[in-house]
Amino acid sequence: MNKKIKTVKSLEPWLEKKFKEYKVSVKISESIYRFLHRLRGHVPNLYYHSLGVGYKSVSIGEFEEFKDNKPLLYGGLLHDTGKLRIEAALFQDDRQITNKEYQIIKQHVDYSREMLRDEGLIITSLIAGMHHYFQENPYGLNPADMKVPSPGIRKEKLIDYARIISLSDHHDALMHRKGKFNIDIKDKEAVKRHLLGNYPDSGRRIDFLLSLEI
Repeated sequence: MNKKIKTVKSLEPWLEKKFKEYKVSVKISESIYRFLHRLRGHVPNLYYHSLGVGYKSVSIGEFEEFKDNKPLLYGGLLHDTGKLRIEAALFQDDRQITNKEYQIIKQHVDYSREMLRDEGLIITSLIAGMHHYFQENPYGLNPADMKVPSPGIRKEKLIDYARIISLSDHHDALMHRKGKFNIDIKDKEAVKRHLLGNYPDSGRRIDFLLSLEI
C-alpha cells in the first residue's frame, strides 16, 4: 500500500501517480480527465466524490493484492458520469429530494453506461452500471443480465469490482455528504454497523475502509 491520503485535495496528485504506475494510455487518461473536469464544473462535490471512490476502490484492490486494479480505478472515478445529464440542483447536499426527483437521479446509471460505452470504455460501463445493484434499494444493471464482452473476461471478477466500487461509493458518501445519513461519522462502530447492514459479506473490506483517513 502507498502512503495514506489524508485530505481530498491530495487525491489529484495521487491520481496522476496512479496513471503513471498503472501505465494508463494517453487516450484513456484524457477521457477520464475530460469526464472529471466536466463533473467538477457541473457539481464540484461530485468531482471530489469521484476521486474519493476511485482512491478507496483501488486501495481495497491493492490491499487484497489484485493483479489488475485498472477496472477499479476507471470504474471508481467514472461511476457517476451519468449525473452530467441530470440537473445539478438535484445534487446539492443541503436539500431534500422528492421521490419524483429520486427517480430522475436513478437514471444516471443508465446514462453512465451509455456515455462510457460510447467512449469505448466497455468494461467500465458495465461496472458503473452494476454498482448500485449491491446497495439498499438496488437499481441499475442486474449482474445476472450482464453479458461479458469477451470470453477472456470473468463475469465473477467484474461483479466483484462493482461490489467494491459500490461499497467505496457508500462509504465516501457517508463520510462526506452532510445530511444524507443520520450517523456520527466519528463513531467508527456506528459506521461499521451501517455498512454491514448493506454489505454483510464485506466485513474485512469495511474494516480496511475504516482505517483510511478520508
